[in-house]
Amino acid sequence: MSRQPASSSLRLATIRLVFLALAHLPLGLCRALGWPVGALLWWSNGRSRRVAERNVALCLPDWSPRRRRRLVRRRMVALAQTILEVPAIWFRPTAVSLGRIRRVVGAEHLAEAAQAGQGVLLLAPHSGNWELLSLYVASHYPLTAMYLPQRDPDLDALIHQARNAHEARLVPATAAGIRALLQALRRGEFAGILPDQEPRQGGEYAPFFGRPALTMTLVPSLAARTGARVIIGSALRCRGGFELRWEPVPAAIAAADMQRALSAMNQAVERVARWDLTQYQWEYKRFKSQPDGSKLYRRGT
Repeated sequence: MSRQPASSSLRLATIRLVFLALAHLPLGLCRALGWPVGALLWWSNGRSRRVAERNVALCLPDWSPRRRRRLVRRRMVALAQTILEVPAIWFRPTAVSLGRIRRVVGAEHLAEAAQAGQGVLLLAPHSGNWELLSLYVASHYPLTAMYLPQRDPDLDALIHQARNAHEARLVPATAAGIRALLQALRRGEFAGILPDQEPRQGGEYAPFFGRPALTMTLVPSLAARTGARVIIGSALRCRGGFELRWEPVPAAIAAADMQRALSAMNQAVERVARWDLTQYQWEYKRFKSQPDGSKLYRRGT
């Protein structure tokens, strides 16, 4: 039996200790610390800021440069706050995290969809604290959620273990994972997907904030194949905790015309992003692939 190298074990133990330390920080302190950390992200002018600036310029061309600059600067603070808040969701008891939820708007949509018995596809865009979103759903309904493994296998194992300590069943973004989502929907259960990442396969271009974005066809395909209800939501930062919002996605997401279906999904994601633009993950290269092969991001970002 092979053993982990001592350096790898030490590194993993250090990461775990850091996560556990952050997990026990009061929420108010995490948010307060987000301001200096976010300022550091801004002034260091690293990849996160540069990609966010490019995305905001692409998606909000009608905004003045000064307004876009303010948004990105505030986004760096929100990014830091999310990073500091997540370890508590991974490593503290579920009740602690759920106790930070101040309001839930649209919970009736989840209940009605569950009662329909045809399965529920949950879309959780990279807005707010999506880890809390899945935790809330898993505490009320059977949930199978798809995730993209981390590149670092040690870190991936640690995060996977932490997430699995809660009630959601995690499956990788593979053929086997897709089958698990399909089976969950056919059982009338909930299946969770992050819909605003470029797919490695099975994607087509559809408009997002008026720009062509390579978009996963998995969600419309599952919706059309199973008749599942599709609900989208976000866990947004608010005073003293979080506000969860849920709303149904228009029925066009299950349309036979894939372009129509993908447009409906991206419009729903854009609507969620606009709930609070500072809490949307602008630092992800959403437009990396383009139909004409053009490069929208500079080298080094």
